[in-house]
Parts: sequence; C-alpha cells; structure tokens
Amino acid sequence: MNKHLNAITKMKMTPKILILCFGIWGLMGTSFAWAQNLPDARTLAYFNSEPHKQMITTLGIVYDETIFDRKSVCQTGYKWTSISFALLQPLTFVNSQSHPQSGIWTYRFKFERCEESVIYNAMFQGQDGKLPRLTRLVPGMSRADPRLMVDLMMPLVLSGDMAGVPSDCKNFKVVNTEVTEEPFELRVDGQVYPGTWQELWSANACGKAFKAEFCLVPQPKGGTNWKVGKCQR
Repeated sequence: MNKHLNAITKMKMTPKILILCFGIWGLMGTSFAWAQNLPDARTLAYFNSEPHKQMITTLGIVYDETIFDRKSVCQTGYKWTSISFALLQPLTFVNSQSHPQSGIWTYRFKFERCEESVIYNAMFQGQDGKLPRLTRLVPGMSRADPRLMVDLMMPLVLSGDMAGVPSDCKNFKVVNTEVTEEPFELRVDGQVYPGTWQELWSANACGKAFKAEFCLVPQPKGGTNWKVGKCQR
C-alpha cells in the first residue's frame, strides 16, 4: 500500500486553475477519440487483478484527503465499486509486470468510507516498469471528456469570483459534478444539435461553496461548445 501511496501523491498541485485541471495538459497532445474501445481479455483481467484493486483503493484514500480533507483513518474500512471505464488507447502488457507498459484509460468508481460515498474519476497512462501515470479528473458523473473538463475550468473559476471567493484564493476544488439534463436535441436558428446535455458543477474555494451550471453542445465537426447557465430550449 505504501508504494502505491507514495507514487500517487508525488504529483504536486499548483494555484487556481492548475489545481482544478489536475494535470490534464500532460496528455493534451495525445491523439485519441473519446470513445470506448473494446477491451481484450488481458485488459479485463488487469482491471480485476489485485494490483489494480489496491491502486484504486489507495487512490480513493488520497482523493478523500486532498479533495475533502478527510485525514482520519476510517475504522470500518474502505470499499469501492467500479462504475465504468473508457479505453482511449489500447493497453499493452509485459508478462512479468503487474501494470500496463502503455495505453491510456479513464476509470470511474464509487468509493465508500465510514457510511459516506463519493464518485471519483481518474485517467491513467501505462508506463514500462512503473505504476501508471495518474491524471486526476473531477469527481462525480460528468459526461465531459478530459479536454472539455479543462475548457470548463475558467468559467468555473469566474463563477467562484462572482460568488465572492477571495481574489487571492489558491485552493479551488471541484467536489462534485452531475448531469442535470440527459442528452437531447437542441434547436437554434434552424440548426439541430443532437446530444446536447446540461451539467451542474459544485466547487469549494477557501471555505466558500459555489456552483456553476453548463449547457454543453456537441458540434457537427467535432468538439463541444459550452455556455454558463441552462440550455435555452
């Protein structure tokens, strides 16, 4: 457990938007489509392996501490349930290694401790002979891909400023995301945008809790446009 904890906690967080983006820029140059590639048997076996289970348990404990300041040890123990994963690049393995040597994937899980639960998300990149490289994603059930999460950080910070967060605050944390309207067809000036959806993001900055709602509109040529507030039907 300590080996996993030390490796996961090496990543340092820096002020304001850098804190919120959780290092996603490290993979921004990687070419992949936001789609579920079909996993092979070796990949499925890895997700059910003890090294992977231990890594996710440790990750949940670290998330608890860094996002919610839960530093006390839960005497009743910890457990988690897998919700979903997405393969952005196929995983490859060397037989003698417990973790993938390459590949990129996201993982969503429900983490439970002391009668409390939260949904956490992470993106991993396989490394030869090392633990997977971790990129922390926002908690909750957001449908946004990692790149869209980066795009939403600036308006989220601005929403915090409008809610009265001190201008010198360097401790912004997204604590939850939820889909408030499932995908539907948005019609604007005769143009139809299928797959439009709406999300509510909850954050905390220097003790000030605030929320921001986003209308998210997939574009015909790729990418997703957004605006703060509810979608206008």
